[in-house]
Amino acid sequence: MTDSPQDCDTDTPAVQVVLIESEKHDSHEIHTLLTQVTGTQFVVDTFPSLSAATDKIQSDKADVILIDISPSDADALATLDAALDLSQEVPIILLTTSDDDRQAEMALHAGAQDCLNKQEITCKLLERAIKYALERNVTCKIQKEALEHLRSLNETKSQFVAEASHELRTPLAIIRESVAIVHDQLVGKLNQKQTELLTTSLGNCDRIERLIDNMLDLARIEAGRTVLNRKKSDMADLMTNAETNFATMCSSQSQNLLFEVPDNLPPVHCDEESVQEVLTNLLSNAHKFTPKQGTIRAGCVEEGRFVRVYVKDTGVGIPTEAHKTVFEAFSQVDRKDGPGPKGTGLGLAIAKNLVELNKGRMSLESEPGKGSEFSFTLPVYAEATEYRVLIVDDDARLAKTIARFLRHANLNLDVRQTQNALDALVLAGQFNPHLVILDVHLAELKGEDVLASLKQKMPDNVGKVLAISGDADALQKLSKQGADDYLEKPFTSQDVVRKAVKLLGIERRTPTRRSSSPQDGN
Repeated sequence: MTDSPQDCDTDTPAVQVVLIESEKHDSHEIHTLLTQVTGTQFVVDTFPSLSAATDKIQSDKADVILIDISPSDADALATLDAALDLSQEVPIILLTTSDDDRQAEMALHAGAQDCLNKQEITCKLLERAIKYALERNVTCKIQKEALEHLRSLNETKSQFVAEASHELRTPLAIIRESVAIVHDQLVGKLNQKQTELLTTSLGNCDRIERLIDNMLDLARIEAGRTVLNRKKSDMADLMTNAETNFATMCSSQSQNLLFEVPDNLPPVHCDEESVQEVLTNLLSNAHKFTPKQGTIRAGCVEEGRFVRVYVKDTGVGIPTEAHKTVFEAFSQVDRKDGPGPKGTGLGLAIAKNLVELNKGRMSLESEPGKGSEFSFTLPVYAEATEYRVLIVDDDARLAKTIARFLRHANLNLDVRQTQNALDALVLAGQFNPHLVILDVHLAELKGEDVLASLKQKMPDNVGKVLAISGDADALQKLSKQGADDYLEKPFTSQDVVRKAVKLLGIERRTPTRRSSSPQDGN
């Protein structure tokens, strides 16, 4: 049913409203309220259900969607999820008879623009809600486009840096090898001055190589290609390794190196190689900018659910105005009065990114003339292991829905998804998933071929595969070929979570609140 108010300014663009309301009386009330709005024309199409409105919504002719929802949390969020999948960028306002602020908060967090109580709606309130929803939606589109543009520029920059760095490696290696041959007097004797010049050249070749390595590291991090192997780790062992590596170096400069690691420090959940790289960077900087007879202190302290690691020096310090930029790439802090050469400006940027990939935060406290203290946090290891789940389904909407089910199940899961079978095999080798949810029918490869390759890439042969499909025969076939379990479409959120819990061998802390049936598809 389509209804448009009378006596409106025909020059004003009409607002296309899709109203999903099963109660005729309530539908009439909403129509009446919109008719009373002056200055704006509303063209309203009414449907009894979301499924009935699908064609209208997907035709991209709707400006705003009003949906009557059930007071039930699970039903409301499931309806909203389905509407968001259909509407793409059309703002959604929920209409309810509930006064539950918690439900409204959850709906807004999930993507609704507003949530109105039908018993309290007035003409002015409804007009304002639609107006603000449309304005926010325009703002969000502009911000999204700007963000996508920035991401594209950043990806282009990262790709350029990576390719340029790779191209520089070969000629640099040839130059260094040639200089080294001459330096080592393999092609003739040198005088002292020539040897000194060539020694300087070799040192600068090494410096360029370190710069290239740092640029590649940062490019990989920014492109999201750095995959960490986070596990239960002993921070005391990592600190002992760092002390061993820097003891001689600091001693040669008459620097006091002190390590302060308390007993009974809880284990941390981290990637040991990347944390060692962060420690090396911080200790190298402390060594570089601390004068002779100065002191460098490194240690750990437990702070709630985190362990804080610090490196404190008695060097020249960092000006307050530089604190905000010190972790930015290519940032150079002015320490003209301090010892040591200037760095590349990439080390702290890489260290900060690696700490954040380990679910921690990095901070700085420093004052000129009083030294600096860099510190970072790492989460204390919890016995509830973070399990990695990879969803492989060429139906992007269904993959997104399954990922949402798992992320809202209150389980400790790191969920990733892809629609491409070949990408899935590459990602599986990097991500090391504990569980792969695999659609049987993919465009690039047969299900059994993907399954066989995945089983070879799973961590320590403990990874599980859950096959999904609307084809019962194909599921039975894949089960015989090695799939650990299967789930026939359509299924609910509880079905997916129950299978994941079973295959991962974990216990649910609280039950999922949401239920919805994804559309069938292969």
